[in-house]
Amino acid sequence: MNITDAVFFLAVALLQVAPDTGDSLPRGQLLSQVKRGHVASFPRCFTGKITDTAGKPISNARIEWGPEYPHDASRESTVTSGDGSYRFEVLKAGGRFKLSISAIGFCPQWRDDVLPGPASASTELQFQLIPETRIHVTVVGESGSPIPSLSILPMTPQSGFNSSFSSVKQPEKIPGHDQPSRCKENGVCELRQLLPTPKPLLETKPEDAVAQKEYVNRFNQEGWLSLKITDGTEWVHEHQISRKEYFDSNGHVKVTVPDYRNPLTRQKFDGKIYAQVLDPDSQPVPQYQVTLRHHAEPMTVSDASGRFEWGKTLAPDREYQLRVFAKGFAPHIESIVPKETSQAVPRHIELVPNKSTEFQLIDRETQKPVANVPVLTGVSKKSGWNYVEWNDFKNYADGYHSLENVLHLVTDSDGRITLPEGLEPSTLIILTAGYGREVITPKRRPNPDKQGLIRIELGPAATILAIRDPNSRFGEPDEQLYLQVESSDDFEHMFHSLRGDKGKWFVDSLAPGTYQVGVTHSIGGSSTACWLRTLKLKGGEHVDLLLSEMTGKLTLSGRTTPFTDVSLSPKRDPKGVGDPKNDVTVIATISDVDGYFELNGLHPGLYDVRQGGLLYGMGESRFAVGALKGPTEISLEIDLHIDYVDGTIDLPEAEKE
Repeated sequence: MNITDAVFFLAVALLQVAPDTGDSLPRGQLLSQVKRGHVASFPRCFTGKITDTAGKPISNARIEWGPEYPHDASRESTVTSGDGSYRFEVLKAGGRFKLSISAIGFCPQWRDDVLPGPASASTELQFQLIPETRIHVTVVGESGSPIPSLSILPMTPQSGFNSSFSSVKQPEKIPGHDQPSRCKENGVCELRQLLPTPKPLLETKPEDAVAQKEYVNRFNQEGWLSLKITDGTEWVHEHQISRKEYFDSNGHVKVTVPDYRNPLTRQKFDGKIYAQVLDPDSQPVPQYQVTLRHHAEPMTVSDASGRFEWGKTLAPDREYQLRVFAKGFAPHIESIVPKETSQAVPRHIELVPNKSTEFQLIDRETQKPVANVPVLTGVSKKSGWNYVEWNDFKNYADGYHSLENVLHLVTDSDGRITLPEGLEPSTLIILTAGYGREVITPKRRPNPDKQGLIRIELGPAATILAIRDPNSRFGEPDEQLYLQVESSDDFEHMFHSLRGDKGKWFVDSLAPGTYQVGVTHSIGGSSTACWLRTLKLKGGEHVDLLLSEMTGKLTLSGRTTPFTDVSLSPKRDPKGVGDPKNDVTVIATISDVDGYFELNGLHPGLYDVRQGGLLYGMGESRFAVGALKGPTEISLEIDLHIDYVDGTIDLPEAEKE
């Protein structure tokens, strides 16, 4: 078969796997030189004009361009000329950039679905600004007295909620408000150039159903504006103005700052808690541990009178929640205000007797005790989402994460710990060098022996050393290694991303299991998992992982919508053959500002092609240019260039005879 026949048969094969969209790919469009190595040209350009609602030009309006997040990222800017026109040449572009417009006397605007065009074909955008919204904010303490000299930064409202499929959208800066406004001596601050006034309130009707009334109330209570209040650089308070509050206040909003955050009444943090721990017979409990909510490190007490002191740095008027853990007693929660205790009159804390649980950690291979092992304990949820953030293991405390009655323990020379428990047994989380990390939920506990001792075997750790191939694009400063594991203990395991050290990443203390090892790649302020491989690790196994792309010689390049996640997944046939080498499960990249992408180092084989937006890798790109055309499954045997905008497939130029 000559090269012309080979190209023809490959073209036919590609047409067979193209999606059934009704679009045909004429054979005459298939033969041309592969377009590789596209480099977007900069500067790029926005042009247009900014006017008011009457069409009058607005001069000196400020136009800014830069990343949505982080909020303090540097941004490029320009201003309109006397006739309201602008030409804005920018040096950067990204999938999470936004264009912001602000002008004195007008409400700001912004767009996050636009990109600057090349200098020869600039993106033209016209803006019409409406008259500004103003409000007066008075900041007072709990007594009603004004608090002068505080600063207020208006921001977008907080919205959404945290769940398995959504997260809270935090407030963002409003264009034109780089610096906060300062309150006068009477505690009043005028805020200008705010968001447009909220939609009018809805009213309930007598015939409304309960669901309709709930909807009306929820609509009226939705946030319109967030206020961040500071004293210099120190955070003081946050307040969200709802639609209802905006209309009820008639433009004069009053914000009350709690006394413990009020700089005029805040007392020194010199409070101290005095307490005495007793049994039901009012006899002192001489040995126990105390934890403070939001503080990870416990205080160990050994005192014949059962007394302890905590503090010297507590707010005297603030209520603190303490937990007491003592052998032979159930964990006890006590809320205490420091100023209500003293050395002469300590708070009496009475414990309820309950049998504690004895554990011993032993080496699985030698059956010998393992000493000095840190063990995180706490009550996990019976139902719902339980997770462990391994990078924050040492900082777990009540009030954070997903555990309650949190206590950090360390095994003694015989590998033992004593765990005080109540009606709800605790989960044990174990992380120590040389052994596989473990999550021992109550139902995963081994049976106790005749003496009631529960022995937990620690197996040898699996380890991964990921190494960057010098010829690969992986290992750049903005790229990180991450892990995901298929959980077998009802907990989701969260591994923090690791930055490489001289092109290497080392991960220790891994338990046996199935892991996905990935590399994230960033472009234009957007990130995607650009390389993913599945590993099945055995206890004690060490894997050297070469982070090359696929170490093949083929290239898939193409064009799609700008800043779109483009990924390839090797496709298995029913017989399990035809897989690319290295068992890489995903390789991906992000298209550039012109929509061009390139994936190098591929093996011959059959692949699924997936394209998605940049919000958690789901949905469509925000820069859609119409329905994408082209195959979602390809058989890659030679270099290809697929234009998903025009629906063409380009093959390499025929070799000269």
